[in-house]
Amino acid sequence: MAMELSTPALLVLAVTPGLYLLWYFYKKDEYEPEPMSLVMKTFVAGAVMVFPAALLESWLMVGPFLITEEAGWWFVFIASFFIIGPVEEYFKLRAVMKNAFDSPEFNEPMDGIVYCSAASLGFASLENIFYVVGTGDALVGIARAVLSVPGHAFMGVLMGYWVGKAKMEPENKDKYITIGFLLATVLHGLYDFLILSGPNPLLLMFFLYLFMGTLIKQGKQAIQEHSGNSPFRAELGIGEEENVPRVTDRQASYESWQESVKPRPARRSVPRPAAVRATGPALDEWGDPRFCTTCGQNIEGEREYVVCDECGTAVCEQCAILADDRDLCQACANEPANCGQCRRDIRNDREYAVCDWCSKSLCTKCAVSDGHTELCRDCAGSLGFAAG
Repeated sequence: MAMELSTPALLVLAVTPGLYLLWYFYKKDEYEPEPMSLVMKTFVAGAVMVFPAALLESWLMVGPFLITEEAGWWFVFIASFFIIGPVEEYFKLRAVMKNAFDSPEFNEPMDGIVYCSAASLGFASLENIFYVVGTGDALVGIARAVLSVPGHAFMGVLMGYWVGKAKMEPENKDKYITIGFLLATVLHGLYDFLILSGPNPLLLMFFLYLFMGTLIKQGKQAIQEHSGNSPFRAELGIGEEENVPRVTDRQASYESWQESVKPRPARRSVPRPAAVRATGPALDEWGDPRFCTTCGQNIEGEREYVVCDECGTAVCEQCAILADDRDLCQACANEPANCGQCRRDIRNDREYAVCDWCSKSLCTKCAVSDGHTELCRDCAGSLGFAAG
């Protein structure tokens, strides 16, 4: 039973999943985002690759490879793994290699995921338009929005994982690109084989659920690993410190780390209580300060203010930090300015947290805790950490 919609509505239904996922992967490149112009150029190049891919597939399927309703599973197997999968993944890879791979903007492993997913989503979006508008059935668009488009995207993510490694290790470029291409080809072939072989609908739904769940899980782990390995983390004050395990050390489980590595001394859920304040009339003619040196607030009318024991400057009581029984301004206390997860300004928060694994400072909303250990969301996801 078809669900008919107007052509404009079908177009929106066809392109929305691809554009949403493009935005999703773009936002995952949090430390050194790629120029949107190059990402969109790769997206469009991936869309254009639909035409040569379709021509080559049609030519290869002539004769013994022709798929009809009477074709047996053997012909479906050949078409899925040796025609559709390799042809489409080759042209998506070609879009990346021709438009983004040699760009100076491609300068970290995560960029491989961004550009390969962009090319894959461009390809999937145009293909989706042909299917959805061609059939005029909104149900086709809904089904492809939850299966085909995410499938193309996360196959692109896994291929991009290896393309990113290839860019960073030129001596292994051919090896890593081949691995990425073959991995995406096998996954694409398996997906098409499940669809085209036409098993029992319930059995098909079960296999597709397992396939898509595994594909998305592996894709998210690849994103997390390359994001954690970004060389630009240090520029945001999230760099590696000596003897601190990496967020993405996939060989170590959380339990083994907890047993073998003592967390770096750090304040967790650090209160910022009212400090022991210097009191007295704040009158200019008596030499008292007029403004807080941290936030610039006028404290001329305040009868209490704090004097930093380190540098001697005056701060308002909201900006004062009590550390080791000493009154300090935020600069001397080296307090974090932003949450390392959501980037919100936390200078005026009364509490903040420090991740025990990667040492980034966090607002209390972004901290994951079991009562003894606190982690950022990235580390908690990578380590399989469950909050108490």
